[in-house]
Amino acid sequence: MVNLGHIKIFIAFFFLLQNQNSFKFDSNENYIATYSKGFLVAPEKFDNIIIEYTLKFNESLSKFEISDKKNLKLKESVVLNGSGIYFNESNDAVLNHLSGNSIFSDKYLIQRNHESLRWNITSETKILNGFTCYKAFRYPLGLDFKENKNEPVLTAWFAPKLNFKHGPADAVGLPGLVLEYTHKNYFYRLETLETTSIDNNDDFVNGLKPKGDFKKIAYLDYMKKVMKWYRGMKKKYRK
Repeated sequence: MVNLGHIKIFIAFFFLLQNQNSFKFDSNENYIATYSKGFLVAPEKFDNIIIEYTLKFNESLSKFEISDKKNLKLKESVVLNGSGIYFNESNDAVLNHLSGNSIFSDKYLIQRNHESLRWNITSETKILNGFTCYKAFRYPLGLDFKENKNEPVLTAWFAPKLNFKHGPADAVGLPGLVLEYTHKNYFYRLETLETTSIDNNDDFVNGLKPKGDFKKIAYLDYMKKVMKWYRGMKKKYRK
């Protein structure tokens, strides 16, 4: 049986491959990319689990979320990290994360500036989907909220030809769209990228902004709340 999904991906990237040298950003265009998410731990449990995410974006804004809303609870139950919805504002260099964490009664919009991500850009390159990509990495934060250089680095491969500071989850703020992002437990990989014709551009742009009843909180303040909750639960179950 012919896999129509694979044909769609091939056609999309055959077109991009033929046009990558002439690809230029058009501020009047809107874009939709799909990413697959796979896992690097417990292969006997996660080997056959692939989750699809969607990145919708324009020059300055992006929204990254799981695609399969029907099986959201089932799929998020096996997502080790990176749950929720990510909103990136490249002009203001701010990443907003509407957390999918249910340990608190309040809903939080976690805010983090791009500078705090502390990307290290290298000269190492590889070809992904027909585009020359550069490797960038950063260190995860430890329990003291400082860079933990004993942990595996977080690695992103970005394409300068695709001049957007967006990417999957918190892989943002780099000088090019991130096509591949590897965390210590999982990875995201770009599958398709295409322009989309939206009759009402205002509706598309408004859809890239967080909505709803939530409290804004800085990233480090939120992580401190999580650690406080974790220590409380640990102490509770020791009794």
